[in-house]
This record gives sequence, C-alpha cells and structure tokens, in this order.
Amino acid sequence: MYSHRVVACVVAMSSVVTARTPAEAQTLAEAVSGHCFDLALREFEPPFGQPSDSISYRPPPRILFFGQASRSRNPIVVPEGAVPSPHRVATWGLVRDTLRVTWSTGSVGLSAWLVPSGRGLAGVATPFANFGDAPPASHAELLAMHVECESYNPFPLSEMRRFLQDIRLETGVSLRLRTVLPTGLETQTTPTATMILDRGLGIASDATSIEVGPPGTDAIQSIVLRYPGETDVEALRDLLAAAHGPWNATDPPAAPREAWYWIGRAETISLVDGPETVVLTFRSTGRLP
Repeated sequence: MYSHRVVACVVAMSSVVTARTPAEAQTLAEAVSGHCFDLALREFEPPFGQPSDSISYRPPPRILFFGQASRSRNPIVVPEGAVPSPHRVATWGLVRDTLRVTWSTGSVGLSAWLVPSGRGLAGVATPFANFGDAPPASHAELLAMHVECESYNPFPLSEMRRFLQDIRLETGVSLRLRTVLPTGLETQTTPTATMILDRGLGIASDATSIEVGPPGTDAIQSIVLRYPGETDVEALRDLLAAAHGPWNATDPPAAPREAWYWIGRAETISLVDGPETVVLTFRSTGRLP
C-alpha cells in the first residue's frame, strides 16, 4: 500500500558495483552527503503480516543525506515540502565499504545496506522490532536514485491530508503543528514544554492543560492536551475516529493504561487513558534540516 515509485529510471540490483577500497568507500560517503535521493522499496519477501501501522516499516519517498561524510553516524532528513515519515530517528553512515541506513520509531523500523548502482544506490532492507513480536527474516530490495532536492517532487507534503485541525483557544487564535506559536497568549514555560494558560475550545474545551513543545523553537512540533481521569475516553476516541478515520494501532487493554494511535507521514495522534489523566498528543513527524 505504501510502496513508492521512483520518478525516472530505477537501477537494477544486477548492476550493483561495490566500493572495494577505503578510498572508494570514502568517495561514496562524500558523493551522497548533502544530496537528495528518491527511494523505492519493493515488497517484502517472504511476506509477513504487518500491523496496521506498517508505514513504520517504510522509508519516506525522498530523503537528504545530511551531515559529514567523515562521521560514522549522520542524520537522514526530509527536504522541505517532501513527505516525512513517522520515524523518530533516521541515520546513515559508512560501515567499511557500504552505506548503512536506518529508520526507527523507537520500537520498530527498517534498516538497509546500500552500495553504488548506476545513477544511485541499491541494496537490501530488513524490518526490525526492538520489543514485542519481531518481524520474521523478511527482506526487500531498496533502490535510491539521485535527484536535485528542489526538483519536481511526486510526493509533496502540501497534497497530503493532515490529521490535525486547529486547536482553537477562547482568545480567538489557534494552535497548529509546524506553525509559529501565536503572540499575545498567556503562557508559562517549563524545561520541556510551553504551557498555554488560555482556555481551549472544541476538543480542548474539557482539557485541564494545554502544552506545546519543544520550548524555544520557531515552530510547534507537538500539542498535548490533558484531561481528568474520569473523562469519557471512548467518546473522545470516537470523536477522533470520526474526524481522522479508524485508528491505526492500539495497545491491548491492560492496567494502568490503554492507548490508541493514528499514524501518518506528517503527524501522529496518540490517545492514552491513564489511571489519573487522559493524554491526547498531536506530534509532527517531519524531519527537516
């Protein structure tokens, strides 16, 4: 469902040419550093029953190898305007004569080994899980074609359906991910978040606190609404489902918490029912340089 097509010709695995000397390997790292690539992931073989949040096992369709070629661990970012992914960590680095790339949500993800191939890179990707049921020994061909970062993007962020509607406040302003915090609000800053002291409206009307984070940054990356423990969490869950569709994943009922997730490439939503507090979080998953 989430496989991506590369815009122009895609290189074949049969044409792989591996860098064989340290000098060639360093040249490979320097060749990709600071450059963008469009990615195409083939289907996993053998197929495995991916959960409804299988997007976590897929890389974003366009990436930028950020950082320095001399470092063994560098960030992979998504060029501005391209579609991000739900991964919290994305890195690349040179291991001997091969590029090692990894995307991780913190619990599951995808890793791959890439070598030069034609106009780009090619290799084999494998899914992984840090806890719980690990995926089987599946693998998939991962292809990458070098593109100009500003070139036509077949997967523009502007065309995506976003989860989050505005979180409206009684002062008449709204909070939205990736936008600047409006001025004139009554706030209180903590080391981890900015507390919004103005009362919320709509879905935030019953929230006992509204937080945005991280503090000290130009754009809002997360919005956290906290509700009393006696909140009707099923009604809140159904309200989210009516606005954003069925949830992608759920934690099995277990004291002292139950949680539901809506997972997209641009944002994720989590609703956690704790013993004393119900927490609703909207979080940006975009990774920009």
